[in-house]
Amino acid sequence: MHLFLHLLLTVNYETKKWRGITIERGSRITSLSKLADETKLSIKQMRTSLEKLEKTKNVARKRTRKYTHVSICNYNEYQSEGARYRAKEGHGEGTVRAITKEGQERKEERGALKKNFSIPTIAMLKSYCKKRNNSIDYEHFHDYYETSGWKLANGSPMKDWKASIRNWEKRERDNDPEARLPGEAHEVWQKRIYDLRYS
Repeated sequence: MHLFLHLLLTVNYETKKWRGITIERGSRITSLSKLADETKLSIKQMRTSLEKLEKTKNVARKRTRKYTHVSICNYNEYQSEGARYRAKEGHGEGTVRAITKEGQERKEERGALKKNFSIPTIAMLKSYCKKRNNSIDYEHFHDYYETSGWKLANGSPMKDWKASIRNWEKRERDNDPEARLPGEAHEVWQKRIYDLRYS
């Protein structure tokens, strides 16, 4: 079952060319050693699993000296109703490509955020808080996240410290009725709060 699920997730979702060979939807080119590496099974376990899947007619396999061509039998039966409907109507190929491209772009953006995240210095935090004219204790903010390894409350790594500052601002406004006062009164109350905290 482990191998079958892995194959369902890794076969081509659309027909493609590979070294001049057409690889149909629901198929892929691979080798026993590559599959074993991907699934963390031994080559013997892989061979046995493939043979069982062939006997039960879940998978078809063609072997050559250079590669193995594996196909999921009745691949379309394992796809969602919407995907089958779009494929019948002739919209499947473009739609699937667009959905996949959009998903890939989001994935790349998330990866870029993770790669580009750098821990802010206290000076950066001070500058950003001053620019936003908030009363966030930027040193406390820095210490808080430094002790947690720059992870959020749910345990996921921080991606954008500026967004976290804005969340702290919102939380402070929601918890402090004086923070909602307009104009000068707001500034006076903010100064009083600051004086009480740090005096």
